[in-house]
Amino acid sequence: MDVSYDVAIAGGGPAGALLAYHLAQAGLAVVVLERKQFPRPKPCGGGVTPKTRQLIPFPVDPVVEDVITRGRVRYRNTLDFTWPEPICYMVTRHRFDEFLLSEAARAGAEVRTGVTVTGAEIHADGVYIRSTEGAFRGELLAVADGANSRLARMVHKQQKRGFAISCGVVPEPARLFARRGILEVDLSAVPGGYGWIFPKGDHLNVGIGTVYPGVRNLKPLLDAYIAREGLAGDTVVRVQGHPLPFESLAGGRVTAGRILLLGDAAGLVDPFTGEGIYNACLSASLAAEAVLARRRYLAGAVEVYQELIKENILKELKRAYRWGRVFYRYVDRAMRFLEKRPALARELWGILFQGSYRDIWGSLGKYFLRIFKAV
Repeated sequence: MDVSYDVAIAGGGPAGALLAYHLAQAGLAVVVLERKQFPRPKPCGGGVTPKTRQLIPFPVDPVVEDVITRGRVRYRNTLDFTWPEPICYMVTRHRFDEFLLSEAARAGAEVRTGVTVTGAEIHADGVYIRSTEGAFRGELLAVADGANSRLARMVHKQQKRGFAISCGVVPEPARLFARRGILEVDLSAVPGGYGWIFPKGDHLNVGIGTVYPGVRNLKPLLDAYIAREGLAGDTVVRVQGHPLPFESLAGGRVTAGRILLLGDAAGLVDPFTGEGIYNACLSASLAAEAVLARRRYLAGAVEVYQELIKENILKELKRAYRWGRVFYRYVDRAMRFLEKRPALARELWGILFQGSYRDIWGSLGKYFLRIFKAV
């Protein structure tokens, strides 16, 4: 006999956990089916921006490992920035994800880890889900099981993707301390992307990522970046690669029948920065909004969610894509321009963490308008 819920959620990462939290708080019957046992390693830079933190309805301080108030951008030269307020909070995904999922459970969601969803069928009265622990039924199925989701293929085909690879580097305490509070980016590390060094509690997260689908062999580039940063002699752990899914840009569909796609499973990664946590959290908030708006007829939430994604995420991702195409194609010219204008560079970088791509174009427009008026 199928166990029935209002909403079944495949995947217990940030998108699945936050959706479960919102719906359980509202009194809906929710189950999260997560393939892995938590905590589990997860390749990711692990940066939580202020706008992401605003989407999380409870404090995340217990899992914050560093607070970023300084930035360093390298290309031919180095730009150093300082902000009066934090522009990013550093987390490790195994702790962060476990924390979010535990909050969902405390809110009343049923959480089942170590359960693999093997298939799903859409019927008039709900979605029937097959798993390694038996059958489940949900009025809706929210698919939030990441970039390699098989269930997502029920909605859209896998498209060309970017790729990233990262690792943990454990330097001696003095050199680790010297990099605390600083977010470092190197735009010369890889074509169509950047290298990064993000400080964590007891190590540095070092990685490179590119939005260019043709750049696949990233390990040699990562090794070269580590050596260039003077970290080659330090202990390197957990080298992991992962795709950067942009499927939502191809057709824009994140729903089918009674199925909703969230986060990386929906292909909502930013095609300029490669960042995915923000849109994972935002898609969870929008899915909860849609479900609660159609609480008396949950199947009606599907089109509401599709429209909310279109207005609040897809339009912004298209702006990010256009910005990325121009910036990475002409990165040499762009960085020459910004290196001569550090105040503008600082403003634009701050917008990336706290604003939107529309704000970036607006800021550039105001800058050139000031130049025009001064002539």
